[in-house]
Amino acid sequence: MKLYLVGNAGSGKTTFAKEFAERGKLKHLELDNIIWDESWKRVPDSEVWDQINGFIEKNNKWVVDGFGSNEICRHFCNESDFIIFCRLNLFTSLRLTLLRYLSSLFKNKKPAPFLKVINVIFWFRSKIDPELDILINEKFSHKSITVKKLSDYREVDLNN
Repeated sequence: MKLYLVGNAGSGKTTFAKEFAERGKLKHLELDNIIWDESWKRVPDSEVWDQINGFIEKNNKWVVDGFGSNEICRHFCNESDFIIFCRLNLFTSLRLTLLRYLSSLFKNKKPAPFLKVINVIFWFRSKIDPELDILINEKFSHKSITVKKLSDYREVDLNN
């Protein structure tokens, strides 16, 4: 099984990718961990692709979550057996983003810059989400589902 979760920040991708990884005994790659350095600056594309290619070469059963770029997204749409397009409503994405930010603070972890993530959410919704909708529903509809609320994740059956 090769599973790809793609969608906006705060759409539950990482949370559910971890759950799917555990359930299906899949290796997990969170794209944010290789795209952003510890100070939340973008890592050079060549380094990102080295990490992606290394991950794919080492693992034949995986779950990947994130967007990264149009090129990365298309790559994982092509490589995956199944795609989950995460399209939660704006309020839910903002709420989950705030909860993640506060959780990071309480755990003494360096959180993503909150306002930067909020800007990403609005940018993604206006520019990327409509393009992804067309790409996934026209080219990959045979191997994808769209999740519009958190409870939809629980209904995903990876065995069918």
